[in-house]
Amino acid sequence: MSVNVRFCGPLKQYQPSANDAGVWVVDAEGKTIAYVLTQSSLMENEMDFMQLVNGKSVNREYILADGDKLDIMSTLVGG
Repeated sequence: MSVNVRFCGPLKQYQPSANDAGVWVVDAEGKTIAYVLTQSSLMENEMDFMQLVNGKSVNREYILADGDKLDIMSTLVGG
């Protein structure tokens, strides 16, 4: 059982590992996004980001299911 995680754009440097498709495959079924993020160095930085599961914005307490696709993206700040 696994979840595919992809850190996008400038956040890619915080992705712990990647397969040939650039995806970090994590055994995270039944765990929250917050738990998955603790497995990376992203939480050690003060960067704004958002998370999408299967293309939909969710909060970090979302419980992941087998086959979910989690994308971690920078939030855009305009002025």
